Amino acid sequence: MRPTNHALLATGTGAAIWALSGELLAVPLTFATGVLVDADHLPDQIWHFYLKRRPRCFIVLHAWEWLVALSVATVFLSFPWWTVAVTLGYATHILTDHHFNMPHRWGYFLTYRAYRRFRIERISPDWRIEDPLQALLR
Repeated sequence: MRPTNHALLATGTGAAIWALSGELLAVPLTFATGVLVDADHLPDQIWHFYLKRRPRCFIVLHAWEWLVALSVATVFLSFPWWTVAVTLGYATHILTDHHFNMPHRWGYFLTYRAYRRFRIERISPDWRIEDPLQALLR
């Protein structure tokens, strides 16, 4: 999913949390966790395009395990607005990426990618790594 779509969805989610909690900071916090997750693509892009190494799929922030951890923390801390904002921002990103990017069903599990040695062709053969400059301009 494109960053602009993540931004719109995260902003809407943050606005809903603001409306329910009265905390204006929920909007930028949800935005940050719903959009900045994509920064983890940069190491993969540098690895492949600038270091000329075999494509890898580290994307360490794109993982269902983090969503589980955030959800457990939110429940454990009795649902403070800021953990709800972080968790829902992150959840919107992971859920929409998983749906629209159509990875292997286990592709968004960090443990699965580690088991497959982060080799993109063993994780999801249809995935492609974009050149960072081209990805930024698109």
